[in-house]
Amino acid sequence: MDLNIPVLLVDDRQENLTALEALLEEMPLPLHLVKAMSGNEALRQSLRHDFAVVLLDVQMPEMDGLETAELLRANPRTRHLPIIFVTAGLHDRVHQFKGYEMGAVDFLNKPIEPAVLRNKVAVLCELYAKVQERTRALHESERRLRMVIDSASEAFVATDSEDVVTDWNHAAEDLFGWRRDEMLGQPAGKVLLPSDGCSRRARHRSGREFDVEVSQWQVPQSQPPAFAALVRDITQRKEAEEARRCELRQALQQIVEQEKMAALGSIVAGVAHELNTPVGNLVLLASTLRERVSELADNALAGKLTRSCLVQAAGECRDASEVLVRSADRARELIESFKNVAVDQTSRRRRQFDLHSCLHDILVTLGRMMRQANVTAELQVPPGVLMDSYPGHLEQILNNLIVNSILHGFEGRGCGKISIAASVADGHVRLLYSDDGAGIAPELQQKIFEPFFSTKVGSGGSGLGMYIVNNLVCGALQGSVSLASTPGQGVQFEFRLPLTVG
Repeated sequence: MDLNIPVLLVDDRQENLTALEALLEEMPLPLHLVKAMSGNEALRQSLRHDFAVVLLDVQMPEMDGLETAELLRANPRTRHLPIIFVTAGLHDRVHQFKGYEMGAVDFLNKPIEPAVLRNKVAVLCELYAKVQERTRALHESERRLRMVIDSASEAFVATDSEDVVTDWNHAAEDLFGWRRDEMLGQPAGKVLLPSDGCSRRARHRSGREFDVEVSQWQVPQSQPPAFAALVRDITQRKEAEEARRCELRQALQQIVEQEKMAALGSIVAGVAHELNTPVGNLVLLASTLRERVSELADNALAGKLTRSCLVQAAGECRDASEVLVRSADRARELIESFKNVAVDQTSRRRRQFDLHSCLHDILVTLGRMMRQANVTAELQVPPGVLMDSYPGHLEQILNNLIVNSILHGFEGRGCGKISIAASVADGHVRLLYSDDGAGIAPELQQKIFEPFFSTKVGSGGSGLGMYIVNNLVCGALQGSVSLASTPGQGVQFEFRLPLTVG
């Protein structure tokens, strides 16, 4: 790289050029002096070199210094070239002002004072050197920046304030299918589609659209504003996220089904235990009756049957028969309630059912569990409320609510009361479930419907009970649920369910 600073000397007399050359020897900065003996030659030299300053004689034949300066100013390449006029006759202010208009930075009158000339030229040469150094540094920075941008793995798109593309790297070429020279000056909307507020889409040269993530920022101190953006193709990421969400939904559904079956298993165990009493009574009384009848038959055959014995035996058999009937009715009620609950929960069928009967059946099947927890239930549901919906889901909801009341609301109390009430209006059932337990803290009320949220983690709580309730209510049953609770005063869940699901 040439470190000498180019200076143009223009004079139509050789001796003047030689004198200027001698005056500029031993300058602080090394100079490359270029000489021209006419205005035309000066113009030709200005096209070959970038000069730090021009020492221009005003009085020259054919084209004088002012005309030469005017042509230099008209050329964008030399428009800002500093000119020092060297003259022996330009003393009037009119010509001097015209010279300044032509780009002059100063006038030196002949005879020239050497120190003045060297100082003025030195200042302009130092300025030129600094500008050149900064220009080289800027070019080097731009080169490095270009290398960084082009080597970036993500698409880089720069735009102006009108959203017109001003830069485009290799990754952008690969991502969108357009070459850099094809996109410069084009609107960015050609490839980046408007945002819909949730996601961003882009369009390939082929017309294929795909999901992208755009990180955009304003270039600091840019005037007018300029913008840069990194664009990433997130198609595979979104597909992977959707696949993961699908896997999670399936896994969660499996867990929910397991929870339902576990709840049904608990009901089976309770009903089996409940059946032990009436069935045991049936077996005991049946065997007693058989023995009593056999004894009567033996006495009759032996001729020992008396009127008093027959009357006594008849009374005993009548009492035993009444106990048999009550025990059989109890067993029939338990089996019928369990059958309804089990069929509804396992088949998930939609059918028409009476709300009071449905809720009564689930309370019967949970009777043993509630008695063990010393919990009483009050059912305030009018008969004749017919629903065309999914009774299995409703039974699952009630089961989860009662289990939650026992595990959380009545913990440590040894007793509790549950109330279930219903009313009908505008084609909907307003179902209220409440208990008089410990209640729920305000900071937890917004979390209880989240999956796996439980205050009993590690103690038998799965954290899915109320999540299942919310899903069933808002999903298949097409209703809504709200919670009201004050710590120490129990909970109340309000369900609004359509009489007929859509």
